[in-house]
Amino acid sequence: MKVKQLSHGGKAGLIIMTVFALMAVFGTYISPYDPGEINLENALKPPHSTHLLGTDENGGDILSLVLTGAKTGFWVSTVTVLWGLFFGGIIGAVAGYKRGITDQILMRTVDIVFSFPGLLLNLYVLSLVKQPTHLHMIFALSITSWASFARLSRGTALAVSNLDFIKALEIMGASPNRIIFRHIIPNILPNLLVQFSFSFATYLLVEAGLAFLGLAPPEPSWGNLIAQGTSYLLVAPHMVIIPGIFLGICAVGANLLGDALRDISGNTTSTE
Repeated sequence: MKVKQLSHGGKAGLIIMTVFALMAVFGTYISPYDPGEINLENALKPPHSTHLLGTDENGGDILSLVLTGAKTGFWVSTVTVLWGLFFGGIIGAVAGYKRGITDQILMRTVDIVFSFPGLLLNLYVLSLVKQPTHLHMIFALSITSWASFARLSRGTALAVSNLDFIKALEIMGASPNRIIFRHIIPNILPNLLVQFSFSFATYLLVEAGLAFLGLAPPEPSWGNLIAQGTSYLLVAPHMVIIPGIFLGICAVGANLLGDALRDISGNTTSTE
C-alpha cells in the first residue's frame, strides 16, 4: 500500500512542533541570560541588539523567559493528552467491542463528563488547592481530557469490530482482551493520534489561560508572561505580544499537523 506523505501544511506543523519540543527540553540551557536576573536599569526596554525581544519590568530578558517558559506548556499539555489517549483510548475500545451493558455504562460516564463545561470544572478543581502546582494542573485537566478520546475510540472500534478478520479471530477462539489490545487498538491508533494533535493545541491554550488567571506556580510560562505583561501593555506591549505570538504559532502548528495526519490516516486497518 502506498503511504501518503505529509502535506506542506503538515510539514510546517511538524517543524513548528519539533522546534517547540526542542525549546521545552533545551530552552533553559540555551537562554542567553538568567531568566531570574533583575536589572532595573534595563526595565521595559523594547527589542534591541542586546535583548533581541526586549525586557520585562525587572529588566529580565524576554527571549530567555520565553525559552525557559516553553517547557511548562509543553509538558503539562503532553502529559495531559497522553493520559487522555491512553485511558480514553482503552475505555472506548472496550466499549466499542463489547457493546451491551459495558458500552452503556462507559459511554454514559463519558456523557456525564461532557455535561460539565470543561474549563469551569478545571477551574473548580484548581480552586480547591491553596497553591496549585503543575501536578495539580495536570490532574485537573486530565479529568476531562480522556472523554473525547473515549468517544472517538468507541466509534472507530465499532467499525473495526465488524470487519471480517475480527469475526475470524472470534471463531478461532481468540480472547476478547487479545482482540482488543492486539487488533482493535492498533487499528484505531491513527485516529487517536490525530485527536492527540488537536487536543494538544487545545490544552496548550487552556494551560496558558489558567496561568493567566493565576492558577499556576509563579514561574516562567507563556501564560504567566502574558498575565505579567498586561500591567504594562501601554508602555511595553512587547511583553504581551511576544509570548502571545509564540503561543499562537505553537497552537497553529499542532492543528496543522493534526489536519495533515487526518488526511493520511483514513480508515485503513491491518490484520497483523
